[in-house]
This record gives sequence, C-alpha cells and structure tokens, in this order.
Amino acid sequence: VQARVARHKPLPMVLTERGNYKQTKRARALSNFLGGAYDALKVFQKTRVMVRDSLVCGPGILWIHHYPGDKMPRVDRVMPWEEFVDVGDAHNGDPTQKWILRWEDRVELAKHYPKCVDIIEKSGSTSGLLDDMPDYEQGLDRVLVVRCWRLAQGETKGRFYVGVDGGMLDEGVYD
Repeated sequence: VQARVARHKPLPMVLTERGNYKQTKRARALSNFLGGAYDALKVFQKTRVMVRDSLVCGPGILWIHHYPGDKMPRVDRVMPWEEFVDVGDAHNGDPTQKWILRWEDRVELAKHYPKCVDIIEKSGSTSGLLDDMPDYEQGLDRVLVVRCWRLAQGETKGRFYVGVDGGMLDEGVYD
C-alpha cells in the first residue's frame, strides 16, 4: 500500500483566471519554481516516510517551518506523539492551539537561537532518556523544546511561542 500511495507526486499548480499570455507565462514559471523547491526540500522523499508513519501510527506529519535567518523553509518529520492539541480546547472540534514537544540537540538549538544561548545552556532537560538504562542515549545532549501556535480570533492576531524549561527562546505574532 505504501508503494502505491507514495508513488504519486502531486505538485502545486499555479493557474490564472482568464489570464493573458504574460500572466499564463508567469503562472507556468511559478509552477516550475515550486516544483524545483519541492525537489530542493526533498519533499517527496520525506512524503514516503510520512505515508509509512500514517500506515503504522495513524497520522503522518510533516512540519514545514524555518528558523530565524533561514533562506529556505525546512521540512521535518514529526512523530505522532510529539504533536498534540489540548483536549479541553479541542472538545468541540475546533482547537485554537497546537503544540509540538520535541527533544532537540542543544548545540543545534543554540545555532538557531544565538541570542538565547544562556537560556539553552541553563535548561534542566539535559537528555531525552526514554528509560533509566545506560545505553546509546547517554552521550546525547538534548533539550526538550516546546512550540505552541495559537490561531487568530477576531481582531486578535495569531501568536507563536518557542521555549525550553529554562525560558522563552522566541515569540511573536502572525496573520
């Protein structure tokens, strides 16, 4: 089943509505650009893994994001147990918040948030140990990173937060 589903590679296609020759040409060029961006970001390779995740775990999740200073967006795999919505918030089927909790490498996180190196270093979550057994996880220096997005409601703009247990790394608003 995975091979059949992952074989298809749908691309976004830009269309004009009764456009002239110039608009049609621009739309075709933008479609080609999006195809190249999908190749550069390796979306289809990651989609195969996401399809397998959806067959095994239920949801298959790809997270499209960027860090401050990135030129291109990033596409990362998110495991189903790393992403959730609050049960009380989603009670009526329209959640307003989404959370992602992930263990991330402390050094890489400090590269992405250079103004917050002291907060990252002071973070108490020093490892992502799944158990108390001394094994390969002992050499890892991981930090539990919490990300939250809140939808815009009425006049209030949407907000996002990124933090560790030592403090806030980033926050802001979006439309």
